[in-house]
Amino acid sequence: MRKNPQALETTKITEIAVKEKNSVIQGNAISRSLYSCPVLVRKIIMFAGIQICTRQNIEKANLIKEIPDTDVVFISPKELTVKFKISEVMNALGLTDSGTNYGLIRNSVEDVLSAKIVLENTENKFTAFNWFSATNFDKNSDSFELTFTQQVGYGILNHTNGYTTMSLGTIGKFKSIYALRYYEIAMSFIGNKGRNGNEYGKWFFQYSFDELRKLFKVPDDCYSDKKYGNRNFFLKIVKEPISELNLLSDEIRIDIVKILQGRKTVGVKFECSDISKKKKINKTDSFAERKEKEELNEDLEQLKKFETMKSKYPDIFEKYFEEEKKNTPLFFIPEIAMKNVYEKMHSEGFSF
Repeated sequence: MRKNPQALETTKITEIAVKEKNSVIQGNAISRSLYSCPVLVRKIIMFAGIQICTRQNIEKANLIKEIPDTDVVFISPKELTVKFKISEVMNALGLTDSGTNYGLIRNSVEDVLSAKIVLENTENKFTAFNWFSATNFDKNSDSFELTFTQQVGYGILNHTNGYTTMSLGTIGKFKSIYALRYYEIAMSFIGNKGRNGNEYGKWFFQYSFDELRKLFKVPDDCYSDKKYGNRNFFLKIVKEPISELNLLSDEIRIDIVKILQGRKTVGVKFECSDISKKKKINKTDSFAERKEKEELNEDLEQLKKFETMKSKYPDIFEKYFEEEKKNTPLFFIPEIAMKNVYEKMHSEGFSF
């Protein structure tokens, strides 16, 4: 929040700063694609995705080579191949070092080769791929080697149409594939936070029940009831996973709003909002870690003041905020606008 506006204005939209090696970063095409698989399989896929993203992030522009006038994209198999030990996955996902978890991960990695993903689905076009083209296991070193397919690798690394950043720590907590999927999709729409009519710190996405069935690959005869319509589907595929997400995530919260057609519920609007918690500074933290936590905590305190300002003086805040929009129509940034409004109201004697 303290970055100056000029620096933000000149920052390229496609520029990505990876602060942690445990941040999952992937193109929005992957986040919003159609697929279904066991939750542990998806966690392993995300862990593998981290490896190609963090390794190639700096040279990403040179890695993705598009041939003019065609849809052909070539990335060498070497660039799409990752190798890791079972213990590394367990540590990253916060799993205990037990024989049960070890066996589950080993079996799940063997299953990833059969997992499929649909990257394009319209009335006239359906394109499905395997996540990986090859998997290898070395029992002596307890390590796996996975090679992403060309199309999926490109989908992960191509951020020209937006990208999704997620915490592997949060992902590791989910027990349900649907809770993980809602988190993934919600984070892919976070670019709308405070924009396009959304309130500060809030954004939304919505799907009909038919779209959710396709999105999560839920068979038509699953959770269907002629007498009660979509009641079971809403409970199992919407309400329970969202409750799990809200219980486990310390980043976002999602509230459910039913979409009605007459008296019939036909879909759901998912209203998302930030959850910010003060970071504890430990004696063992490095200078960089301490500095980052201090800045995050300062931002959180500033955000609380902003929210107080909005609630105490809603009319005045709205007036000044709209003035900020008009003054910077091309480079309007909600965070900067909020700070400017705060400083203006503070200078005029308003107390927060």
